[in-house]
Parts: sequence; structure tokens; C-alpha cells
Amino acid sequence: LPRRPRAESSRSLPVLTILSHPTPQRAGERLVLEALETGQTVAVSRVGPDFTAPGATLGLPLADTFLSRKPVVFERGEKGGVRLRVEPGGTQVWVEDAPLTGTRDFPPEALALGVPLVLAERIVLLLHLQSPQTQSRGDDLGMVGHGPGMQRVREDVIRVADLKVPVLIRGETGSGKTT
Repeated sequence: LPRRPRAESSRSLPVLTILSHPTPQRAGERLVLEALETGQTVAVSRVGPDFTAPGATLGLPLADTFLSRKPVVFERGEKGGVRLRVEPGGTQVWVEDAPLTGTRDFPPEALALGVPLVLAERIVLLLHLQSPQTQSRGDDLGMVGHGPGMQRVREDVIRVADLKVPVLIRGETGSGKTT
């Protein structure tokens, strides 16, 4: 039976998703910034916290020696937004083709679209909102991607997985039809 979402997760939560990492298999791992909902901060550095693959229980920190041990700090922003604070002498963070110094607020509208953050010119994280439906999902079937479209693809795969019938998979070149 599918797990039911907890009552406190009825609204979207801010999430960091690894888009690019020196270890390519890390793409798709996530860090849900739940602590922001209670006014706490989340400090991200090379030593922590752990990013986990959807459905996994154990994760790993970003663990790249080009990142500083001095964290970049995520705080609760106004009206459901997120504030990013970069400490002097810490990891260089680029937002929208410009290095970030000090703090920057990202309103809910920006989070809904997704904000790419480039850390030390090596790791790309996407700061975005995650809906409650995708938070409680179980098996990801080995696929990366967690939007409504990918959820429909997973549902379609589950629907025909035990049938002995040919299946036509269509998609743009490079979208991963053969993997």
C-alpha cells in the first residue's frame, strides 16, 4: 500500500537536487530542506548533510574536496521563500551567471521554476519546491526525475511491466529511451 503523506507535508517543501556532480551517478540525489519550515537553518558543505536518492534510506554528503568545509547556509525566507547565505572565504556559489556574495532571497515563484546553484564550478544543485505527492513516492524504478511527467512514465511502466506484449517507447533523441 502506498504511504500516506503526513499532515504537516501538505504544502510544497524546498529541496536541493543534484543536477551535476564529479561522480555522475549522484545526479538526482536530494536534500529536503524540512528544517526551514520550523525556522531552523540548513548548512551545506562538503561534509554534510547527506543527499539521498529517492526511496533510499542512506545518503552521502557532497564530498568534493573543491568545496569548503565552511557551509553555504539556507534559511527560511519571507512568504515561503528561501534565503541563501554564502560565508566569506567559503565555497564559491554562482547564481544566474554571477558569483553570490552575502545573501540572496528566492521567492516562492523562483523556487517553483527552480534555481540552479553552481558550487565551486563543479557541482550544480537545483533549489526548487517538491510537492507532497513526490515526497512520499516509493520505488523510482531506477529512473532519475521527479516531476509530474516522470511520475506518469513510472505509472505507465508499472501498468505494463508484467504483460507479455510489445511496448513502443517514443521520445526526443537523447532522452534515454534505450537505457
